[in-house]
Amino acid sequence: MELAAIKDRLIIKLIGRKYQEELLKQVPYFAYMDLAVIFMLNEKEILTHDQIKELGMSKEQLLQIAIENTEYFFPAVFVTMEEVLSELTGESFESEKSSMYVLSNERKYLGAATLLYHNQLRKIGEKLKRDFFILPSSIHELIIIPHEGDTTKEELTKMVQEVNETQLAAEDLLSDHAYFYKRNENLIYP
Repeated sequence: MELAAIKDRLIIKLIGRKYQEELLKQVPYFAYMDLAVIFMLNEKEILTHDQIKELGMSKEQLLQIAIENTEYFFPAVFVTMEEVLSELTGESFESEKSSMYVLSNERKYLGAATLLYHNQLRKIGEKLKRDFFILPSSIHELIIIPHEGDTTKEELTKMVQEVNETQLAAEDLLSDHAYFYKRNENLIYP
């Protein structure tokens, strides 16, 4: 396997370390909080340690290429929950001010990786003009909730855990708790 042959097909996938322990024993990854970033080709093939060695580049160099490719081929989409519901049902859902947003990509596939896109969270903070919670809905999307002061991270974590236990397939699980993004620090707190 040569880098030139796969360079434009290399992307990242964000997964939950807790939920994918067996897979992570077999493939190279980067830890990110309680998540893991793995390498893929064309959304289908997960790269192994041997394949990474064959490429003759460090994991860090490959990560940079893969993030850039992912951001290019899977552009981020940040929309209100009402917009998502309207698209799903064909009905109009209007609200003066949305309290929930969805961050994913145009394909709505492996969209949690948008968490790692260059300045993505900073852009959301600027748009919302406040700190916000990040709910790891699945490997395909994240839910963003502006911090209004009346909701706690603990309450949102309970909601994430309940959804994980009752609504998601094991391979789609990302994390079992909410994160908090502080806009003035440009940091996520697990």
